Amino acid sequence: MKLIHDSWANKVVGCPMFILQHKLKKLKIELQDWNKNSFGNVHNAVLLKQGILLGIQQTLETASLLDIDGLLSQERIIKEEIDHALHCQYLFWKEKAKMLWFKDEDRNTTFFFHVVVNRRNSSSEIHRLRLDNEVIEDPKLI
Repeated sequence: MKLIHDSWANKVVGCPMFILQHKLKKLKIELQDWNKNSFGNVHNAVLLKQGILLGIQQTLETASLLDIDGLLSQERIIKEEIDHALHCQYLFWKEKAKMLWFKDEDRNTTFFFHVVVNRRNSSSEIHRLRLDNEVIEDPKLI
């Protein structure tokens, strides 16, 4: 709210429509910067954390018994971070679908809805599962 208030408080000279247009453009730029600095790219965050988790799990397979406790706690923490990142990504797609529906109104066909949903679901698939000491990568078995 402070960001919006500060952006809107700037003085602009001109006719009322020019003032409104100028303030809205400036606010849009500031909100985009705020979003980028606050949240970053949620898709890259998911990929990065999944890569870290994969590295930890590969290290666990070859680690000695002395190192396992620390690695297991790191694995638990990174899994929580992945859950949070996936939730942020889910919210992103949920808002994106609503925005596109609002923009396209009646042109939002079932085909378009399924494209949006399938795109979101494809990024949240489980590609590898570890049961005990066995790693399963076959999608049918998962």
